Amino acid sequence: MPSFRSLVEGGLAPLGLVTAPARRAGRGRKEIENELVTIAEGAGIPVLRPERADDPEFLSAFAAWQVDLGVVVAYGQILRRELLAIPREGFINLHGSLLPRWRGASPVQAAILAGDMVSGVSIQRVVEALDAGAVLTERSVSLSPTERGDELFERLSCVGAQALIEFLAGL
Repeated sequence: MPSFRSLVEGGLAPLGLVTAPARRAGRGRKEIENELVTIAEGAGIPVLRPERADDPEFLSAFAAWQVDLGVVVAYGQILRRELLAIPREGFINLHGSLLPRWRGASPVQAAILAGDMVSGVSIQRVVEALDAGAVLTERSVSLSPTERGDELFERLSCVGAQALIEFLAGL
């Protein structure tokens, strides 16, 4: 969320937001608020919430935005060729590790479990293989031997947001 908020507040607001559909949880099965949607709606940014990133209706709606560059942060789905081909300049991904050290869905936890003394974030090109695109820029942080996953995740979220702003501003 820091990345999206930073883009909006930093004058680099995206043309749209793609995020997961609303989910229900808890004893009352209440719909969980998605802060990204709240931020987007408050800024007048359209939102798409596909169940699957390869849904034909979603692909059509996304293509209508005519974006130059797609930015992925913690989306959680593999992006297929049809989607990757839509933005004129493709997609970039903000990943929570110094690639290629920790690929996949839990790089923060992997770095801590391995006893790494340094971690960071990478901005990479998105390709059809998981976390296999070219690394375009990175930011490193030192880890404390007592650092917990939630603490590192929070730090990397802020470092990543700043790296994303700087990278996009430099384009």
